[in-house]
Amino acid sequence: MPDRRHLWRGIHDPEMTRNGVTISTGKIDKTVVVGDRLEMQITISNTGTGHYFPTYLTPRIVVSGYQVDGAGKIISDTTQQVVIGREVTLNLSEEIFDTRIPPGESSSFSYSQTRSEHASQLIVVVRVEPDYFYEKFFRTMLEGNSAGKGRKFIQQAWEHSRSTPYILYQTGMKLH
Repeated sequence: MPDRRHLWRGIHDPEMTRNGVTISTGKIDKTVVVGDRLEMQITISNTGTGHYFPTYLTPRIVVSGYQVDGAGKIISDTTQQVVIGREVTLNLSEEIFDTRIPPGESSSFSYSQTRSEHASQLIVVVRVEPDYFYEKFFRTMLEGNSAGKGRKFIQQAWEHSRSTPYILYQTGMKLH
Protein backbone atom coordinates (compact mmCIF):
# COMPACT_ATOMS: atom_id res chain seq x y z
CA MET A 1 0.00 0.00 0.00
CA PRO A 2 2.07 2.95 -1.26
CA ASP A 3 2.21 5.79 1.25
CA ARG A 4 -0.18 3.74 3.43
CA ARG A 5 -3.01 4.47 0.97
CA HIS A 6 -5.14 1.76 -0.60
CA LEU A 7 -6.19 3.05 -4.00
CA TRP A 8 -8.12 -0.15 -4.92
CA ARG A 9 -6.15 -0.68 -8.11
CA GLY A 10 -4.67 -3.90 -6.82
CA ILE A 11 -3.42 -6.85 -8.83
CA HIS A 12 -5.03 -5.63 -12.08
CA ASP A 13 -2.65 -2.67 -12.14
CA PRO A 14 0.87 -3.66 -13.31
CA GLU A 15 2.47 -0.51 -11.86
CA MET A 16 0.95 -1.07 -8.44
CA THR A 17 1.91 -4.73 -8.50
CA ARG A 18 5.51 -3.87 -9.45
CA ASN A 19 5.64 -1.40 -6.56
CA GLY A 20 4.57 -4.14 -4.14
CA VAL A 21 7.24 -6.72 -4.95
CA THR A 22 10.94 -6.93 -5.66
CA ILE A 23 12.11 -9.46 -8.24
CA SER A 24 15.71 -10.59 -8.36
CA THR A 25 17.34 -13.17 -10.58
CA GLY A 26 20.62 -13.07 -8.75
CA LYS A 27 22.00 -11.29 -11.80
CA ILE A 28 20.84 -13.41 -14.72
CA ASP A 29 24.24 -12.90 -16.35
CA LYS A 30 25.59 -15.13 -13.58
CA THR A 31 23.45 -18.07 -14.61
CA VAL A 32 25.43 -21.14 -13.73
CA VAL A 33 26.27 -23.68 -16.40
CA VAL A 34 26.97 -26.99 -14.68
CA GLY A 35 28.08 -29.51 -17.25
CA ASP A 36 25.20 -29.62 -19.71
CA ARG A 37 22.73 -27.89 -17.34
CA LEU A 38 21.59 -24.29 -16.93
CA GLU A 39 20.83 -23.27 -13.36
CA MET A 40 19.42 -19.98 -12.14
CA GLN A 41 17.46 -18.72 -9.17
CA ILE A 42 14.71 -16.09 -9.15
CA THR A 43 13.53 -14.54 -5.90
CA ILE A 44 10.29 -12.65 -5.43
CA SER A 45 10.06 -10.57 -2.27
CA ASN A 46 6.84 -9.12 -0.91
CA THR A 47 8.31 -5.74 -0.05
CA GLY A 48 5.35 -3.40 -0.18
CA THR A 49 1.89 -4.93 -0.44
CA GLY A 50 1.07 -4.98 3.28
CA HIS A 51 -0.64 -8.37 2.86
CA TYR A 52 -0.04 -11.75 1.23
CA PHE A 53 1.04 -11.67 -2.41
CA PRO A 54 -1.29 -12.27 -4.14
CA THR A 55 -3.90 -11.34 -1.57
CA TYR A 56 -6.73 -13.81 -2.16
CA LEU A 57 -7.58 -16.85 -4.29
CA THR A 58 -8.68 -15.15 -7.52
CA PRO A 59 -5.27 -14.19 -8.98
CA ARG A 60 -2.21 -16.29 -9.51
CA ILE A 61 1.36 -15.54 -10.50
CA VAL A 62 3.21 -17.91 -12.87
CA VAL A 63 7.00 -17.85 -12.83
CA SER A 64 8.48 -19.50 -15.95
CA GLY A 65 11.96 -20.22 -17.18
CA TYR A 66 12.61 -21.61 -20.65
CA GLN A 67 15.17 -21.77 -23.43
CA VAL A 68 14.59 -20.33 -26.90
CA ASP A 69 16.32 -20.99 -30.22
CA GLY A 70 17.82 -18.39 -32.55
CA ALA A 71 14.36 -17.56 -33.95
CA GLY A 72 12.98 -16.93 -30.46
CA LYS A 73 10.89 -20.11 -30.45
CA ILE A 74 10.50 -21.92 -27.11
CA ILE A 75 12.37 -25.21 -27.13
CA SER A 76 10.09 -28.01 -25.93
CA ASP A 77 10.99 -29.74 -22.68
CA THR A 78 13.01 -26.75 -21.39
CA THR A 79 10.16 -24.98 -19.59
CA GLN A 80 9.92 -24.98 -15.83
CA GLN A 81 7.07 -23.21 -14.01
CA VAL A 82 5.98 -22.52 -10.48
CA VAL A 83 2.73 -20.93 -9.33
CA ILE A 84 2.38 -18.38 -6.57
CA GLY A 85 -1.17 -18.25 -5.32
CA ARG A 86 -3.89 -20.00 -3.43
CA GLU A 87 -5.66 -22.76 -5.34
CA VAL A 88 -9.02 -24.11 -4.18
CA THR A 89 -11.63 -26.32 -5.76
CA LEU A 90 -14.28 -24.53 -7.82
CA ASN A 91 -16.90 -25.11 -5.12
CA LEU A 92 -14.50 -23.55 -2.58
CA SER A 93 -14.71 -26.61 -0.34
CA GLU A 94 -11.06 -27.67 -0.42
CA GLU A 95 -7.71 -25.96 -0.53
CA ILE A 96 -5.30 -27.55 -3.00
CA PHE A 97 -2.25 -25.41 -2.16
CA ASP A 98 -1.24 -22.01 -0.82
CA THR A 99 2.11 -20.66 -2.03
CA ARG A 100 1.37 -16.96 -1.49
CA ILE A 101 4.19 -14.84 -0.09
CA PRO A 102 3.56 -13.22 3.33
CA PRO A 103 4.38 -9.52 3.81
CA GLY A 104 8.10 -8.92 4.26
CA GLU A 105 9.02 -12.43 3.12
CA SER A 106 10.48 -13.92 -0.06
CA SER A 107 10.17 -17.05 -2.13
CA SER A 108 12.91 -18.38 -4.36
CA PHE A 109 12.46 -20.67 -7.33
CA SER A 110 15.21 -22.50 -9.14
CA TYR A 111 15.47 -23.15 -12.85
CA SER A 112 17.54 -26.24 -13.60
CA GLN A 113 17.33 -27.84 -17.03
CA THR A 114 19.59 -29.51 -19.53
CA ARG A 115 20.87 -26.94 -21.99
CA SER A 116 19.47 -27.61 -25.44
CA GLU A 117 22.04 -27.68 -28.23
CA HIS A 118 19.72 -25.25 -30.09
CA ALA A 119 19.33 -22.77 -27.22
CA SER A 120 20.39 -19.20 -27.86
CA GLN A 121 18.76 -17.64 -24.75
CA LEU A 122 17.41 -18.47 -21.33
CA ILE A 123 14.24 -16.47 -20.65
CA VAL A 124 12.57 -15.81 -17.29
CA VAL A 125 9.01 -14.45 -17.13
CA VAL A 126 6.74 -13.52 -14.24
CA ARG A 127 3.14 -13.46 -15.51
CA VAL A 128 0.21 -12.15 -13.50
CA GLU A 129 -3.21 -13.70 -14.09
CA PRO A 130 -5.49 -11.39 -12.06
CA ASP A 131 -8.73 -13.24 -12.83
CA TYR A 132 -7.40 -16.83 -12.96
CA PHE A 133 -10.08 -18.32 -10.67
CA TYR A 134 -12.90 -16.47 -12.45
CA GLU A 135 -11.65 -17.57 -15.89
CA LYS A 136 -11.65 -21.19 -14.73
CA PHE A 137 -15.04 -20.84 -13.02
CA PHE A 138 -16.77 -19.18 -16.00
CA ARG A 139 -15.23 -21.65 -18.48
CA THR A 140 -16.52 -24.56 -16.38
CA MET A 141 -20.00 -23.04 -16.33
CA LEU A 142 -19.98 -22.63 -20.12
CA GLU A 143 -18.62 -26.13 -20.77
CA GLY A 144 -21.10 -27.71 -18.37
CA ASN A 145 -24.08 -25.80 -19.75
CA SER A 146 -24.90 -24.45 -16.27
CA ALA A 147 -24.93 -20.81 -17.40
CA GLY A 148 -28.64 -20.98 -18.22
CA LYS A 149 -30.33 -17.72 -19.19
CA GLY A 150 -27.23 -15.79 -18.16
CA ARG A 151 -25.05 -17.57 -20.73
CA LYS A 152 -24.42 -14.39 -22.74
CA PHE A 153 -23.19 -12.55 -19.63
CA ILE A 154 -21.12 -15.50 -18.42
CA GLN A 155 -19.54 -15.66 -21.90
CA GLN A 156 -18.68 -11.95 -21.70
CA ALA A 157 -17.27 -12.35 -18.20
CA TRP A 158 -15.19 -15.34 -19.33
CA GLU A 159 -13.81 -13.41 -22.31
CA HIS A 160 -12.95 -10.45 -20.08
CA SER A 161 -11.20 -12.67 -17.52
CA ARG A 162 -9.06 -14.12 -20.32
CA SER A 163 -7.94 -10.61 -21.35
CA THR A 164 -6.50 -9.51 -17.99
CA PRO A 165 -3.13 -11.37 -17.71
CA TYR A 166 0.05 -9.34 -18.13
CA ILE A 167 3.81 -9.75 -17.91
CA LEU A 168 5.10 -8.30 -14.66
CA TYR A 169 8.76 -9.07 -15.34
CA GLN A 170 10.79 -10.58 -18.14
CA THR A 171 14.49 -10.93 -18.73
CA GLY A 172 16.79 -13.05 -20.84
CA MET A 173 20.37 -14.16 -20.99
CA LYS A 174 22.17 -14.92 -24.24
CA LEU A 175 23.87 -18.28 -24.24
CA HIS A 176 27.18 -18.68 -26.04
